[in-house]
Amino acid sequence: MRLHRSVLVPLLALASGPAAAAATCQIAPFDLSFGSDGETTMVVRSGAVCGVSFVQGGRGRTVSAGGINHLGISEQGLHGRAGTSGYNGWGYQSQKGYVGKDRFVLEVGGEIMYSRVIRGTSHITVDVDVVP
Repeated sequence: MRLHRSVLVPLLALASGPAAAAATCQIAPFDLSFGSDGETTMVVRSGAVCGVSFVQGGRGRTVSAGGINHLGISEQGLHGRAGTSGYNGWGYQSQKGYVGKDRFVLEVGGEIMYSRVIRGTSHITVDVDVVP
């Protein structure tokens, strides 16, 4: 399985603020437990960048402070490009003019000490709805 880093990194920084996120994208909340796979949905405007920061427990702490040691895209979408920004964020941009469904897979690895050490790699399938 080949992982991709994206050229979206500079764009993610510009598009990750609250105003930008509200104007261009919506992402359903999802749980991340290292070693367990999951899924979420995203709505993004055609051609727009949707950037997301990882947050732990809704308290504004990044998950990377808790142990992410790998973040990548294991499967790209057919109608857009997903990418990562270090260990702290990820994003997606559809092809300009495309409207419809897309899907990509985010790969997150790491470990965290809870009541015991939990470690592993998770695959989060992101179903994207690209709107006009």
